[in-house]
Amino acid sequence: METEILSVIDRIYAAGSERARWNDLLETIPDLAGGEAANMLVARPQSGTMTVLSPRTDEGFVNACFADWWPH
Repeated sequence: METEILSVIDRIYAAGSERARWNDLLETIPDLAGGEAANMLVARPQSGTMTVLSPRTDEGFVNACFADWWPH
């Protein structure tokens, strides 16, 4: 288990801004932790845009969160 955790930590540092690497990590992390999903909010303050990386979460749920919850 310790080796797997250290591998994930190394991969987090290596991922940088490469979305494909993060999608893979966001599938690996909940498997390692016994969870269902892991998500990451990417905010770009200069452009005022946001994106959610959430490879295992239903897209309709993510869209509803942005439409209904985020403005509050």
